[in-house]
Amino acid sequence: MQIFVKDVWKEYTGWPLNNMEQQYKFLVKHVGLWSVAFHGTSPRWIHSVYLAAIAAFYAKEVEAGLMEYQMNIIISVHPLMQHIPLWVLKWQGLQKKVIFVTVITDLNTCHRTWFHPGVNRLYCPSEETFFCRAVLSKDDLRVELEMDPTLPAVLLMECGEGMALASTLRSLEWNIPVQIKGFQKQMEKWMGACDCIITKAGPGTIAEALIRGLPIILNDYIPGQEKGNVPFVVDNGAGVFMTPQGTARIVAEWFTTKSDEAGRDQRMR
Repeated sequence: MQIFVKDVWKEYTGWPLNNMEQQYKFLVKHVGLWSVAFHGTSPRWIHSVYLAAIAAFYAKEVEAGLMEYQMNIIISVHPLMQHIPLWVLKWQGLQKKVIFVTVITDLNTCHRTWFHPGVNRLYCPSEETFFCRAVLSKDDLRVELEMDPTLPAVLLMECGEGMALASTLRSLEWNIPVQIKGFQKQMEKWMGACDCIITKAGPGTIAEALIRGLPIILNDYIPGQEKGNVPFVVDNGAGVFMTPQGTARIVAEWFTTKSDEAGRDQRMR
């Protein structure tokens, strides 16, 4: 087996990318500039745009450089070396033939460009690093999910009868922004983007909402295994149990001028 260690930016791109080492040294000497660059490019919609722009300009050079080798596996140890190599593999039809591995070297607060859903393996040095990708701000999530950043948001979840509920909701006329979705695989994002959740007392949904610190409005439960989940949520001050009419009332109360006080009381009870 042969192992090649390559500096893709320096060897296969032009200025300013091939001078990244000197730029890094300058920025870390002026920590204010580095902080702006780090946090300013953290949201996915921002770094995806500038990486796409870089790819449009330099991808052919990177592609030619990578294709010099008969690769079986690519191991990335740099936060900016996920997106473009993965695009190259896609263009070459090699996504299923070449294994792509990311090894994160930051121990705690790492940049989000480390995380790419297209990699085959992702190795984190600590639990703190592993959970960095879940710590997305509400503002960032609302941009990503195309939600109004200025309005309060309620997440209404349903299972089993979800398709029937979706059809009913689509048949109604709304004077507020409403998104009606089918089955979702990234519920942590929707929970992180919303201000409260309305759901039946399913244990999985309750657990996810508790992790997110999302106030819970329970509107139903399955007799037997889910019945006990209701007092668990209510007695621990994590939420309330309401009829449909009561649900509308309490949501309205939470999102009026008393919303800050109500939300704080709800979380602390």
